[in-house]
Amino acid sequence: MVRTHGDTQKLDNLYKRNKKDKKKGETILIESDFQRGDEETGVWLMINKQVFIDSLQNNYPVGILTFVIDEDIDESCWKTLDGGNRLRAIRDYKDNKFVDKLGRKYENLSCQEQANFDSLLIPCQWITIESDDIPEIITEMFTRLNTSAKPLSQGELCKAHGWKKDVFELELAKKIIGDTWSSSIIGYDKETSELREKWNTTFQAELRETKRCDILAATTGFIMSAKTGNFTTFEKKYCVLKNKFTKMTDYCVGDVLNIYQKLNTFCDVMSKVYDKNIFGKVTMGMAPMSRVAPIWKMICEDKWSEKCDDAVVKFYKKMLQSYEIRREYENILKKDGDNHHTSNKISLVIKYIFDTKLTC
Repeated sequence: MVRTHGDTQKLDNLYKRNKKDKKKGETILIESDFQRGDEETGVWLMINKQVFIDSLQNNYPVGILTFVIDEDIDESCWKTLDGGNRLRAIRDYKDNKFVDKLGRKYENLSCQEQANFDSLLIPCQWITIESDDIPEIITEMFTRLNTSAKPLSQGELCKAHGWKKDVFELELAKKIIGDTWSSSIIGYDKETSELREKWNTTFQAELRETKRCDILAATTGFIMSAKTGNFTTFEKKYCVLKNKFTKMTDYCVGDVLNIYQKLNTFCDVMSKVYDKNIFGKVTMGMAPMSRVAPIWKMICEDKWSEKCDDAVVKFYKKMLQSYEIRREYENILKKDGDNHHTSNKISLVIKYIFDTKLTC
């Protein structure tokens, strides 16, 4: 069971502890693996920061800051579980990066006003994760702490689950995406670079992460379904993915190479047929999963062949020229009035692709 204790900290003490050169147990990091948004800016707009600073200046309640540390990991710091955006606002205001609601930077305050601000007491709670706690304990706490704020995205939940960097599918997704991610998977640099280059060329956009980790969730869906050979795991939904996550200690070279082979095949096919009018707009290098699902289902389930390649390429090229084929295709894909890519629905799309008689 997690150990928790609470106290109050002076605002200036929290600010000073947000450094990486302090002794073990003293440093506080905002840039944790389960915080929302990118590490530097979070998800708050300027007005959110200004309102928060104004609340502090007026001694309004601002909520409890929550920090966590894992006793099984040789960590030198506490990580911010809840309150990252508040700590960023404090840090950036004291670093004179923005003005408060009265148009003043911190450096423009009088000495007394700075002293009053720095001595404000902030309620904090400190959580120690113990060795027998369940792997998703952080995600569970993070979800409950954020029930009254912006709903957590599927990528943010995945990010929180993998905060120890010990989930194979998440670490491989981070390695493939690159960008701001770092991965605990060693090796496969050449294969990863070649795959990423092919992916970027195929979709004519660089694979990059969003602030809310949408690309992490989508890439994990590709990896999970490729690894399991089960299209039902081609999902961004954390509730689906978490039950299939495997530990870093349980994967093998064959898993990685099999996944990379399928992703390379996917890029090869998409390079022949991709058109945004059919497959939708690419966001940060990622096409809508529901749109590429018919092709990916055959690949991830090991049902792809040269015969499939020929038929699929011919079908999509013909669909660009035929309103009737396009209409029927869309009707099947949007069956039940949604864009969900259930296995049964995508199977019907695939059946239509191969049942449609086309001539060159």
